[in-house]
Amino acid sequence: MPEFIIHIGPHKTGSSYLQNALGSMADQLRGRGVLYPGDLGPKGHIMLAQNLAGTGPHAELATRIRGYRAAGCAKVVLSSEELGRLQPPQIQMLADMIGGEPVRVVFYCRNWGSICPSHWNQQVRQGSAVPLEETMRRCMEHPRRTGIINYGRKWERWSGVFGKPALNLVSLEALALAKLDTLAHFALTFLRIDTLPPADPAVRRNASLPLMEAEIVRALNQIRLDRTGASDSLMAQRFMAHKADLRLMAVQAAMLRCEDTLTFDENAPALLRLHRRLFQTYGDRLVAPAPQTQFFTPRQHSVRYIRGAYLTMPGVRAELEAAWERLEEG
Repeated sequence: MPEFIIHIGPHKTGSSYLQNALGSMADQLRGRGVLYPGDLGPKGHIMLAQNLAGTGPHAELATRIRGYRAAGCAKVVLSSEELGRLQPPQIQMLADMIGGEPVRVVFYCRNWGSICPSHWNQQVRQGSAVPLEETMRRCMEHPRRTGIINYGRKWERWSGVFGKPALNLVSLEALALAKLDTLAHFALTFLRIDTLPPADPAVRRNASLPLMEAEIVRALNQIRLDRTGASDSLMAQRFMAHKADLRLMAVQAAMLRCEDTLTFDENAPALLRLHRRLFQTYGDRLVAPAPQTQFFTPRQHSVRYIRGAYLTMPGVRAELEAAWERLEEG
């Protein structure tokens, strides 16, 4: 009877690092009784999340999971940040496929002042055209409605299916204070492996784009949305491949003139209330090293952003539209 370790992210908490590392050492892990499937995505198990969130073929997925259960391993690790988006019926479908095997759901808690801009950066790479300033404002003004901040929305859905004792919450701040590597902690805490095999030297973290590049991609996403109705990762992919060939001097000069900072205060009343409520409800699900009173220490964060006024400056729109046309053509 294997134990299923289901890692649901969220984005920008070291998930890609874990997934790349576990994938690179999958054969060695198998020899130590841990199955990290290689047939559900190139690194993380995005195909698992997509299948459960879509219309199937669920029968094929169920067959794969039966194979994992029968593989003779003590533990099966499934990992995708997109699993955190699943709704209760979809999570229940996964539970039905797993059957009566024990389950641990793993979630990493990062402070809100840093995860919000990092999440925005990730969303821009996936096609979002929402400005950073707007994202931060939503998080500050309506934290309970914002999934980026209100982790409890995910925890409630997953505990509703697997039970609250299945939740395993990790404070990234506590790991940093204890000088613990995320991968080593994951292996020891959830896989019961105290010495990992060597990871592939090519294993990389999912680094965010620099602010100016992220804003250029966001603006290109907006043009693509306006012109074609599409919202996807095409602009980010092509920009990264061809940015050295694009003429964006006016754009960059205007951005430099419009760079600014805003304050994200985790001690603001609405944020403090949410933090306290979440800790009162789920604080007992933190794994060691576990903070005693909070998931992280609330503090003020200065967040750099680029004011949208740069778009009105001479030559900016013309350069962005020319860049979009070139990238759209491929």
